[in-house]
Amino acid sequence: MNQTMKLEHPVTTRWLLRFALPTIISNIVMNIYSTVDGIFVARWVNTDGLSAINITMPMIFLISALGMMFGSAASAVVQILQYLSTDSALKSFVIWTMGSLGGVSLAQLGLMSGIVLAGLILSVYLIKPLNLLLLGENYARTMGLNVRITRLLLFVSTTLLAGTVTAFCGPIGFIGIAVPHVARMLTGNADHRILMPASILLGSVTMLLCDIIAQLPGREMVLPVNTVTALLGIPIVVLVIVRNRKIF
Repeated sequence: MNQTMKLEHPVTTRWLLRFALPTIISNIVMNIYSTVDGIFVARWVNTDGLSAINITMPMIFLISALGMMFGSAASAVVQILQYLSTDSALKSFVIWTMGSLGGVSLAQLGLMSGIVLAGLILSVYLIKPLNLLLLGENYARTMGLNVRITRLLLFVSTTLLAGTVTAFCGPIGFIGIAVPHVARMLTGNADHRILMPASILLGSVTMLLCDIIAQLPGREMVLPVNTVTALLGIPIVVLVIVRNRKIF
Protein backbone atom coordinates (compact mmCIF):
# COMPACT_ATOMS: atom_id res chain seq x y z
CA MET A 1 0.00 0.00 0.00
CA ASN A 2 1.38 3.41 -1.00
CA GLN A 3 1.55 5.99 1.72
CA THR A 4 1.33 9.71 1.14
CA MET A 5 4.54 11.51 1.96
CA LYS A 6 3.86 14.54 4.16
CA LEU A 7 6.59 17.16 4.19
CA GLU A 8 6.21 18.54 7.70
CA HIS A 9 8.86 19.62 10.14
CA PRO A 10 8.73 20.59 13.84
CA VAL A 11 9.66 24.26 14.06
CA THR A 12 10.95 24.76 17.60
CA THR A 13 13.41 27.29 19.00
CA ARG A 14 15.97 24.66 19.99
CA TRP A 15 15.69 22.94 16.61
CA LEU A 16 16.11 26.22 14.73
CA LEU A 17 19.19 27.27 16.71
CA ARG A 18 20.84 23.88 16.34
CA PHE A 19 20.12 22.93 12.75
CA ALA A 20 18.40 25.64 10.71
CA LEU A 21 20.34 28.77 11.75
CA PRO A 22 23.48 28.13 9.61
CA THR A 23 21.33 27.45 6.54
CA ILE A 24 19.22 30.55 7.25
CA ILE A 25 22.35 32.73 7.45
CA SER A 26 23.62 31.28 4.17
CA ASN A 27 20.24 31.95 2.50
CA ILE A 28 20.22 35.55 3.76
CA VAL A 29 23.68 36.18 2.30
CA MET A 30 22.60 34.79 -1.07
CA ASN A 31 19.48 37.02 -1.07
CA ILE A 32 21.61 40.08 -0.30
CA TYR A 33 23.88 39.16 -3.22
CA SER A 34 20.80 38.81 -5.44
CA THR A 35 19.59 42.29 -4.41
CA VAL A 36 22.96 43.91 -5.16
CA ASP A 37 23.20 42.06 -8.47
CA GLY A 38 19.74 43.34 -9.40
CA ILE A 39 20.86 46.92 -8.72
CA PHE A 40 23.94 46.28 -10.89
CA VAL A 41 21.84 45.01 -13.81
CA ALA A 42 19.49 47.98 -13.58
CA ARG A 43 22.43 50.41 -13.58
CA TRP A 44 23.87 48.62 -16.61
CA VAL A 45 20.60 49.24 -18.45
CA ASN A 46 20.31 52.91 -17.47
CA THR A 47 23.93 54.14 -17.66
CA ASP A 48 26.89 54.07 -20.00
CA GLY A 49 28.18 50.53 -19.72
CA LEU A 50 31.90 51.00 -19.06
CA SER A 51 31.59 53.62 -16.36
CA ALA A 52 28.98 51.60 -14.50
CA ILE A 53 30.82 48.32 -14.79
CA ASN A 54 34.15 49.78 -13.67
CA ILE A 55 32.55 51.02 -10.47
CA THR A 56 30.33 48.06 -9.72
CA MET A 57 32.12 44.89 -10.79
CA PRO A 58 34.72 44.86 -7.94
CA MET A 59 31.88 45.18 -5.42
CA ILE A 60 29.93 42.40 -7.12
CA PHE A 61 32.95 40.09 -7.06
CA LEU A 62 33.61 40.95 -3.41
CA ILE A 63 30.03 40.22 -2.34
CA SER A 64 30.00 37.04 -4.40
CA ALA A 65 33.23 35.84 -2.74
CA LEU A 66 31.92 36.70 0.72
CA GLY A 67 28.69 34.88 -0.05
CA MET A 68 30.59 31.78 -1.11
CA MET A 69 32.72 31.90 2.07
CA PHE A 70 29.68 32.31 4.33
CA GLY A 71 27.91 29.51 2.47
CA SER A 72 30.90 27.18 2.84
CA ALA A 73 31.23 27.97 6.54
CA ALA A 74 27.50 27.38 7.10
CA SER A 75 27.68 24.07 5.21
CA ALA A 76 30.60 22.97 7.37
CA VAL A 77 28.70 23.75 10.57
CA VAL A 78 25.61 21.94 9.27
CA GLN A 79 27.67 18.84 8.41
CA ILE A 80 29.15 18.76 11.93
CA LEU A 81 25.69 19.07 13.50
CA GLN A 82 24.35 16.35 11.20
CA TYR A 83 27.14 14.02 12.25
CA LEU A 84 26.40 14.63 15.94
CA SER A 85 22.59 14.55 15.67
CA THR A 86 20.09 11.78 16.38
CA ASP A 87 18.18 9.94 13.66
CA SER A 88 14.90 11.78 14.33
CA ALA A 89 16.55 15.22 14.36
CA LEU A 90 18.45 14.42 11.18
CA LYS A 91 15.24 13.33 9.44
CA SER A 92 13.49 16.55 10.50
CA PHE A 93 16.36 18.62 9.13
CA VAL A 94 16.41 16.79 5.80
CA ILE A 95 12.65 17.29 5.37
CA TRP A 96 12.99 20.97 6.32
CA THR A 97 15.65 21.48 3.63
CA MET A 98 13.19 20.22 0.99
CA GLY A 99 10.88 23.16 1.70
CA SER A 100 7.20 23.07 2.52
CA LEU A 101 4.36 25.56 2.98
CA GLY A 102 2.31 23.09 5.02
CA GLY A 103 4.46 22.78 8.12
CA VAL A 104 3.46 26.11 9.71
CA SER A 105 0.78 26.10 12.40
CA LEU A 106 -1.77 28.88 12.92
CA ALA A 107 0.13 30.34 15.88
CA GLN A 108 3.39 30.27 13.96
CA LEU A 109 1.69 31.88 10.97
CA GLY A 110 0.79 34.91 13.10
CA LEU A 111 4.38 35.35 14.25
CA MET A 112 5.73 34.82 10.75
CA SER A 113 3.25 37.29 9.21
CA GLY A 114 4.16 40.01 11.72
CA ILE A 115 7.88 39.78 11.04
CA VAL A 116 7.39 39.60 7.26
CA LEU A 117 5.09 42.65 7.42
CA ALA A 118 7.81 44.59 9.24
CA GLY A 119 10.30 43.60 6.53
CA LEU A 120 7.88 44.68 3.79
CA ILE A 121 7.26 48.07 5.42
CA LEU A 122 11.00 48.64 5.63
CA SER A 123 11.36 47.59 1.98
CA VAL A 124 8.73 50.12 0.90
CA TYR A 125 10.58 52.80 2.88
CA LEU A 126 13.75 51.95 0.92
CA ILE A 127 12.17 52.40 -2.53
CA LYS A 128 13.39 55.99 -2.96
CA PRO A 129 16.97 55.27 -1.72
CA LEU A 130 17.19 52.26 -4.05
CA ASN A 131 16.11 54.40 -6.99
CA LEU A 132 18.83 56.90 -6.12
CA LEU A 133 21.42 54.11 -6.00
CA LEU A 134 20.51 53.16 -9.58
CA LEU A 135 22.35 56.31 -10.67
CA GLY A 136 25.46 55.51 -8.63
CA GLU A 137 26.63 56.03 -5.07
CA ASN A 138 28.31 59.37 -5.77
CA TYR A 139 25.13 60.85 -7.24
CA ALA A 140 23.09 59.43 -4.33
CA ARG A 141 25.44 61.11 -1.84
CA THR A 142 25.10 64.46 -3.60
CA MET A 143 21.32 64.11 -3.22
CA GLY A 144 21.76 63.73 0.54
CA LEU A 145 21.47 59.94 0.83
CA ASN A 146 23.38 58.24 3.63
CA VAL A 147 24.64 55.18 1.74
CA ARG A 148 25.92 53.40 4.85
CA ILE A 149 22.57 53.67 6.65
CA THR A 150 20.77 52.58 3.49
CA ARG A 151 22.95 49.47 3.24
CA LEU A 152 22.27 48.66 6.90
CA LEU A 153 18.50 49.04 6.46
CA LEU A 154 18.65 46.93 3.29
CA PHE A 155 20.49 44.23 5.24
CA VAL A 156 17.89 44.35 8.04
CA SER A 157 15.00 44.16 5.56
CA THR A 158 16.55 41.21 3.71
CA THR A 159 17.25 39.47 7.01
CA LEU A 160 13.65 39.85 8.19
CA LEU A 161 12.15 38.65 4.92
CA ALA A 162 14.53 35.89 3.83
CA GLY A 163 15.42 34.68 7.32
CA THR A 164 11.83 34.42 8.58
CA VAL A 165 10.47 32.60 5.55
CA THR A 166 13.46 30.25 5.51
CA ALA A 167 13.06 29.45 9.21
CA PHE A 168 9.42 28.44 8.91
CA CYS A 169 9.17 27.09 5.35
CA GLY A 170 12.68 25.85 4.63
CA PRO A 171 15.30 27.14 2.17
CA ILE A 172 13.06 27.43 -0.89
CA GLY A 173 15.45 28.55 -3.58
CA PHE A 174 15.36 30.58 -6.81
CA ILE A 175 12.13 32.48 -6.10
CA GLY A 176 13.99 35.48 -4.68
CA ILE A 177 16.65 35.30 -7.39
CA ALA A 178 14.59 34.65 -10.52
CA VAL A 179 11.33 36.53 -9.90
CA PRO A 180 12.73 40.11 -9.68
CA HIS A 181 14.51 39.63 -13.02
CA VAL A 182 11.32 38.30 -14.61
CA ALA A 183 9.36 41.23 -13.17
CA ARG A 184 11.90 43.65 -14.64
CA MET A 185 11.62 41.98 -18.04
CA LEU A 186 7.81 42.07 -17.96
CA THR A 187 7.49 45.66 -16.77
CA GLY A 188 10.47 46.98 -18.74
CA ASN A 189 11.17 49.31 -15.85
CA ALA A 190 13.88 49.51 -13.18
CA ASP A 191 11.90 51.96 -11.01
CA HIS A 192 11.41 50.24 -7.64
CA ARG A 193 8.00 51.90 -7.25
CA ILE A 194 6.88 49.59 -10.05
CA LEU A 195 9.39 46.78 -9.68
CA MET A 196 8.80 46.02 -5.98
CA PRO A 197 4.98 45.56 -6.15
CA ALA A 198 5.41 43.57 -9.38
CA SER A 199 8.01 41.32 -7.73
CA ILE A 200 5.79 40.75 -4.67
CA LEU A 201 2.76 39.87 -6.80
CA LEU A 202 4.68 37.72 -9.27
CA GLY A 203 6.60 35.98 -6.47
CA SER A 204 3.39 35.11 -4.60
CA VAL A 205 1.73 33.74 -7.74
CA THR A 206 4.85 31.77 -8.71
CA MET A 207 5.20 30.27 -5.22
CA LEU A 208 1.55 29.20 -5.13
CA LEU A 209 1.86 27.73 -8.63
CA CYS A 210 4.92 25.71 -7.60
CA ASP A 211 3.11 24.46 -4.49
CA ILE A 212 0.12 23.41 -6.61
CA ILE A 213 2.42 21.54 -9.00
CA ALA A 214 4.07 19.82 -6.04
CA GLN A 215 0.66 18.63 -4.83
CA LEU A 216 -1.06 17.79 -8.11
CA PRO A 217 -4.32 15.85 -7.63
CA GLY A 218 -4.12 12.13 -8.32
CA ARG A 219 -0.59 11.74 -6.99
CA GLU A 220 0.14 9.56 -3.98
CA MET A 221 3.32 11.49 -3.16
CA VAL A 222 3.84 15.18 -2.50
CA LEU A 223 6.94 16.54 -4.20
CA PRO A 224 9.29 18.85 -2.26
CA VAL A 225 8.41 22.37 -3.36
CA ASN A 226 12.12 23.25 -3.40
CA THR A 227 12.67 20.92 -6.34
CA VAL A 228 9.83 22.53 -8.32
CA THR A 229 11.11 26.08 -7.72
CA ALA A 230 14.63 25.01 -8.69
CA LEU A 231 13.49 23.45 -11.96
CA LEU A 232 11.51 26.60 -12.73
CA GLY A 233 14.09 29.14 -11.56
CA ILE A 234 17.38 27.74 -12.87
CA PRO A 235 16.58 28.28 -16.59
CA ILE A 236 15.49 31.86 -15.85
CA VAL A 237 18.68 32.68 -13.93
CA VAL A 238 20.83 31.14 -16.69
CA LEU A 239 18.93 33.16 -19.31
CA VAL A 240 19.42 36.40 -17.38
CA ILE A 241 23.16 35.75 -16.97
CA VAL A 242 23.58 34.92 -20.66
CA ARG A 243 21.65 37.98 -21.80
CA ASN A 244 23.27 40.50 -19.46
CA ARG A 245 26.83 39.24 -19.85
CA LYS A 246 26.42 38.70 -23.62
CA ILE A 247 28.02 35.26 -23.46
CA PHE A 248 26.50 34.21 -26.78
